[in-house]
Amino acid sequence: MPELPEVETIVRGLKPEITGRRLTFVAVHTPSVVRGDARAVEKLRGRTVKTISRHGKSVFIELVSAGSPLATLRVHLGMTGQLLFETADVALARHTHVLFRFEGNPRELRFRDIRRFGCLELVTPKTRPNLGPDAWQSPPEVIFETLRGRAGMAKAALLDQTLLAGLGNIYVDEALFRSGIHPRTPLGRLPLPKLRALCDAIRLVLGESIELGGTSFRNYVDIEGGRGGFKGRLRVYGKHGSRCRCGDIIRRDVVAGRGTHFCPSCQPRLRSPSRPSARSTP
Repeated sequence: MPELPEVETIVRGLKPEITGRRLTFVAVHTPSVVRGDARAVEKLRGRTVKTISRHGKSVFIELVSAGSPLATLRVHLGMTGQLLFETADVALARHTHVLFRFEGNPRELRFRDIRRFGCLELVTPKTRPNLGPDAWQSPPEVIFETLRGRAGMAKAALLDQTLLAGLGNIYVDEALFRSGIHPRTPLGRLPLPKLRALCDAIRLVLGESIELGGTSFRNYVDIEGGRGGFKGRLRVYGKHGSRCRCGDIIRRDVVAGRGTHFCPSCQPRLRSPSRPSARSTP
């Protein structure tokens, strides 16, 4: 948390607020949340926001200034990061690390992160993180070919941001459930129709969550402090011990190092291919 739908919600909120506006003030109160030189982030003042985009779970803000090369600020929210607009007279909440002010906007944009797993960094085309195709913006066929024949368990592969960017624990569990795939199933062993069902489920789950502003459990809020509404649509994540709609009990197990929720009836494990008997004769 936050995952792709939550970050997409934040980006959609930021665009009308700061696109085309000049950055008039930057204050880094906690230099450790900046990867690299925190002073370089403060020196962005005077630049104008050209574009705001998202890839995977990262926000990319491009800023321009006459006579200077393009600057790209990456914001990653980690587990508890927030980007919030507040008026300057509102006292800073604890764990507020960076402030931004923009010309013509009476409010400040504040970066807050309780656990400090999030970060800000200036990136170039060479230093941008190595991310796979975006799980929402990429054409369905690109996602299908990306996953086709990949080794490893389905859960682990879908969490790999260098393979497919944007999915985290919540939406992987939900997509695997909707496509009827056990999280320990080797991705490369999926029949092609089943793999297509998984690709369709990924887009369906992400689209529903984006429409509802993401999923809020504890810390995630949008730029106005609002909470996402997708929690009520979750079918397995966080529901271990409850009954699935099929009547079986939803289970929680640790797969790929992450707490994983699934229905053993709706998501049966693939049977191992039969092996010839050791006693068989030629």
